[in-house]
Amino acid sequence: MKKLLIVLFVLIISVWAALKIKADPGYLMIVYRDSVIDMPLWLGLLIFIFTFFVITLLWRFIKEIYFTPKHLVEWYKKKSFERVRRRTVRGFLALTEGRWKAAEQLLSKNIDKRHTALLNCLGAAIAAQQQGKELERDEYLRLAHTYHSHAQIAIGLTQARMQQMHGQYEQCLASLRRLLLMAPDHENVLVLLKTVLIELKAWQELLDLLPNLENHKLVTPDELFRLTQQAYVALLIKAKVTGGDAPAMLWQEIPKKWSLDAELLLQYVPYLISHGEHEQAENLLRQSIKQHYDARLVRYYGLVAPMDKDKQLKTAQQWLKNYPEDPVLLMTVGRLLYQHEIWGLAKEYLQKSLAIAPNPETYLLLGDLFAKMQSTIQSQEYYQEGLQLACQRSGE
Repeated sequence: MKKLLIVLFVLIISVWAALKIKADPGYLMIVYRDSVIDMPLWLGLLIFIFTFFVITLLWRFIKEIYFTPKHLVEWYKKKSFERVRRRTVRGFLALTEGRWKAAEQLLSKNIDKRHTALLNCLGAAIAAQQQGKELERDEYLRLAHTYHSHAQIAIGLTQARMQQMHGQYEQCLASLRRLLLMAPDHENVLVLLKTVLIELKAWQELLDLLPNLENHKLVTPDELFRLTQQAYVALLIKAKVTGGDAPAMLWQEIPKKWSLDAELLLQYVPYLISHGEHEQAENLLRQSIKQHYDARLVRYYGLVAPMDKDKQLKTAQQWLKNYPEDPVLLMTVGRLLYQHEIWGLAKEYLQKSLAIAPNPETYLLLGDLFAKMQSTIQSQEYYQEGLQLACQRSGE
């Protein structure tokens, strides 16, 4: 309907214009020097309009011819970009599907294309990594650094993750250290560094890293405690293997809040006992057990030999008020009574400990006790039973 109205309107205007031209055609005269051109006004207007359109079309034609090479270049670039884009998409689809060889072939063809170089280099590196082609992987990453120097963190993290996945922890640690210099607060770098340090058992470096992880809330309080404890225990074990004063020197560096931790004391107290530092060992054990009762430490408490042995015995007997059925504490009290030559009471505590939980060490103490009491037969029986129990446990 709308088109019909437009056609009718055009027809009406045409008829009106034709009647006007017929009634009053007008007159146009163009004079240039001796030349004179005259014509009806309406004809002159038509010639002017026709000439305008001809010149406009001619100008557009000339412009198109002039700019054709540029258009061809742009067209070629567009087609080339589209081809690269399609190849990149196909490459990443192959990467996602686990077709590593096909992914590497597709992506490696585009690594010299500036607009997709980074993605293709990283994708090709991942594909090479999955095929165990470490040299090719490193070359792709080197090219990524060359083409996109502004993306060092992303490239470095990709490299570090691939090295970790491949078990190259030393190389991974070196990569992460470089990244840490560039971005000390980068969370992904810090988290990956923590994992690698644990794998390498680089405990001192892990301890140095933990405050940074805590500040960025990248470890929970429980994990922080566990990792710190694990690191100090491992360092104490290493120090004991080193020998000499290494454990004592390390202990001086450990924060005081850790000096009563049971796991650390289980490593440090045997060193103190073996070096005759019984007073320090007794003091540490007593304070730690008072703070948090641990049967493993109670056993060591019976092995130390401080100057004030009466105080040691009274302390252990006080613990019995709260833990009367603890077999380790009963054995410890029995041991201390045995050392005080209170043999009858010592026998009572040691036998009560055996009744609750048989232990080769308790059998040995009873054997020694009955030997002191010159009861050879009973002594031999306890020695034999203790040996049998020890053999059974070693065979389990």
